[in-house]
Formats: sequence, structure tokens, C-alpha cells
Amino acid sequence: MLRVLLIDDDPDYAELLTMTLRDGIDIVHAATLTDGMRIAMGGHFDATLLDLTLPDTKGGMDTIKKAVGSVPGPIIVLTSSGDNGSMVKEAKNAGATDWASKTMSPQLLERLIRIVSAFQNIIDIMRDKMEIGDARK
Repeated sequence: MLRVLLIDDDPDYAELLTMTLRDGIDIVHAATLTDGMRIAMGGHFDATLLDLTLPDTKGGMDTIKKAVGSVPGPIIVLTSSGDNGSMVKEAKNAGATDWASKTMSPQLLERLIRIVSAFQNIIDIMRDKMEIGDARK
């Protein structure tokens, strides 16, 4: 089962995701970035879904920059706005792994979560093997 940290201040959206992403995905919800960072310290998460407009951030890229390194695993940014190529590029430059619209179907969002989580696992394995190789020198 995958554990996903959802940081979003919209309780209706959080409830919708919790109900629709039940199949093999455990959602833990935080309404603020501060709460999300506190929850993240208490357990393992495979990915984080991050809303850009939270009450305790300035919004936008500031939210991502504060989250990077403080929340677990890959960060998938959630947005209500349409796909904007420059914003996606900025988000990735700020440290986000990917970008998803809140209107994306639950099936596609679940697939995206699984893909970025699996990709992160591969990166972690490769990083571990490189460190073991360096330690032998």
C-alpha cells in the first residue's frame, strides 16, 4: 500500500481524494504546510500531493520551495488552474516532481502517484548503490 501525504486546505477535495483513491493508497491529510511538515516527520510517505495556495504560505513557487526537503518523496503539485507550460517548468525548477490538475480523474491521478513513487524508488536504489560503491574506494 502506498502512503500519500495530501497538503491541501480544501476539506471537500481532501475527502473526495480519500474516498476515490482508496484502492491501495492511504491518504493522510494536512490543511497547512506547517501541519504537513509535522506529519511528514512522523512517518514514511511515498509521495506528497501539494496545493500551491495554502494559508501559511505566500503561494506559488514559495510553497514548493518551503516543501522541498521538508516533506517526503516526490512532490506532485496540485492546481485548480489549467495547464500552463511555464508554470510547470517553474514548479519543476523549484523542486516539484510533477504537476496535476485538481480536475484530473482519480484514475489518472492514482496512476501518476504510482509512477512518480516507483521512479523515486529507482532513484533511491541507484543512489544507495552509488554510495556503497563510493564507500568501497
